[in-house]
Amino acid sequence: MFILDRIEENYAIIEATDENGEITVIKENMSAISPESSEGDVLVFDNGVYRTDTEATKGRKHSVYERLKNLFR
Repeated sequence: MFILDRIEENYAIIEATDENGEITVIKENMSAISPESSEGDVLVFDNGVYRTDTEATKGRKHSVYERLKNLFR
């Protein structure tokens, strides 16, 4: 799984998580990121470009929302 963590100048900082849960940080030029992608989005690597996986992003944001809601009960 790839998560767009943040944007620094002309670079995207991406967290890549492997099947063992290991996280690797990737610094990628913004030209390799689709323009509609924003911080926190789940990305897929397709034909040399990272694109937003809209459904996975919605699911991840909903999961985070639910955890925060339960935290402050």
